[in-house]
Amino acid sequence: MQRYLPYQRHAGPDIPTRTKIDVHHHIFPPALSSHKASPSTEAHLGWKTPKGNLPWSPQKSLDAMDAMGVELAVLSYPAGVPGWVKGPLWTAAKDHPTARVADRENAGGREDAVVDVERERESLREKAREMNFYAKEVVENDGERGRREGRQGRFGWFACLPDLRDTHGTLEELAFALDTLKADGVSITSSYGDGANAVYLGDDRYDPVWEELDRREAVVFVHGYQNPSSTPHPNAFLGLPVVEVPNETFKAAASLVTSMKTRRFPRVRIILAHMGGTVSVLAPRVAVLARHMGSELTEEECMEEFGKFWGDTALGSTVGMELWKGEEGKEKVLFGTDFPGG
Repeated sequence: MQRYLPYQRHAGPDIPTRTKIDVHHHIFPPALSSHKASPSTEAHLGWKTPKGNLPWSPQKSLDAMDAMGVELAVLSYPAGVPGWVKGPLWTAAKDHPTARVADRENAGGREDAVVDVERERESLREKAREMNFYAKEVVENDGERGRREGRQGRFGWFACLPDLRDTHGTLEELAFALDTLKADGVSITSSYGDGANAVYLGDDRYDPVWEELDRREAVVFVHGYQNPSSTPHPNAFLGLPVVEVPNETFKAAASLVTSMKTRRFPRVRIILAHMGGTVSVLAPRVAVLARHMGSELTEEECMEEFGKFWGDTALGSTVGMELWKGEEGKEKVLFGTDFPGG
């Protein structure tokens, strides 16, 4: 994790010193840029992407990094990808098919439903592979440009994975991304499936994936899923990224803690986006009430488990910073911008 902590390097005599590593920096291929920038998407999500940031390009990221004093950005796809992408990577996404990915036994005995599930899983595997190739290409192209300009490459990247409920496909892509493409880690979303079908990261069906991540001592970037509530936005200022995503991140973290997964898989290094969303505020409540509900963890042990996470500063809050104190009082806080969305 030390690789992602701020450091100082001079890029050249005429370039200001850049001292930051941005661990929360998104990559938007054309399909996602088109989808994200559409008025219908902005209305649905309740979020306005800053003007000029889309359509995304590596150069736009480099320009923003220079302006913010960032030396290296670790690229990742937005939460929910590849589930958002339907059809070729370069075709604008229209819906979220991940809700149709389910276990075979949940198909109700209908063969056509089973076929649909298998087809959907295969589609998501293909999309994850395609998108990881794209991210790797962006990183390699910048590295080659850097060699021509006498500098190091300025991008790292976290690989995306298929729907985690597809254990075989996830483990296959995980190995390929880390061993063959040499990704710096993986990015996952807080849950898989929409609405009542959502399955959070502490669920036992994900254990084979966590076991492999733990074996590899992998870095895992967790981003809250834009899972709509059963109720509408309170108003135009309180869309999904403002009020739902922070709570989705918290629920994912709490599910990992209370299911004992942070204890079972202690070598996985987990970064929670946006300072963990509402983790800092709600973790003490979980520590008290989970014990009341029968959790094996004492209040103190529960808070200790929450303290194992890292947080990034993208659109985050400094409230409850005590939670982010690691060993010897060192803050477990990483720099993040959420560019181009933030």
